[in-house]
Amino acid sequence: MTCSISTQYLGGTFTLQQLSGSYKETKAASGTSADFTIHQVDFVHEGSYYCQYQTRVSGRNFSSSGSDSVSFSVVVSLPQPIISASAPDGELSWGPQGPEVPRGQSFSIICSIDSQYQGGSFHLISDGSKEVLTELAVNNSASFYFPEADLPHEGNYSCFYEVTLSTRAFTSTRTDELSMTVRELTWMEWSRRITSAHPIVFSGAILGLILWLVLIAVCLLQKMNRRQEYVVNEEYWAMTTYDTPSNLTEKE
Repeated sequence: MTCSISTQYLGGTFTLQQLSGSYKETKAASGTSADFTIHQVDFVHEGSYYCQYQTRVSGRNFSSSGSDSVSFSVVVSLPQPIISASAPDGELSWGPQGPEVPRGQSFSIICSIDSQYQGGSFHLISDGSKEVLTELAVNNSASFYFPEADLPHEGNYSCFYEVTLSTRAFTSTRTDELSMTVRELTWMEWSRRITSAHPIVFSGAILGLILWLVLIAVCLLQKMNRRQEYVVNEEYWAMTTYDTPSNLTEKE
């Protein structure tokens, strides 16, 4: 902040003082002005300030009236958070638009920020829902868990960080949008899910399928054996002939 005065009496000093706080600093004037720098600004420095000029003329001290006050506010600049997705209990693939999660599988959306101001919260916004989800930040990160992906979970997600400092709330800008897609299960994913959810039932079904295939194979082999036996018999009878003795005559 700069204090200045229009006067012919040079060589004086300027005093910068906070109206409702304890800050007060005096500096020698450089000509008719003085610059004041507050290092490591904090919320205690918020408030109104005024300047006053003092000088000595003919052995007597003179002071000007106080200047008009200037209001000084402290602003916290938060960086833009980062948004990502994960599927700790399953698979997550990346398509042309972004992450893709199989229908019915759980997934999480993670918001994080690189900030010195901890203890805030993250707010998750989706264009597919009017509800804003909120999670407290732990180590500058928060995870939003969705136990079962379904079509309403498709859409664009973004989040922002909010922290309260000295009774004032500060918010970051929103993250870039993350486009989530919920797709149908492939056969392999479906079989793995059944196996993990009901291993005994799945094992029994596989065993029953194997026995059924063995039974079909046995029946086909028996049928083929019968057909071959029939063909052999046909060939045998076709090759057998009977000769009539020439010395037999018919009796009258």
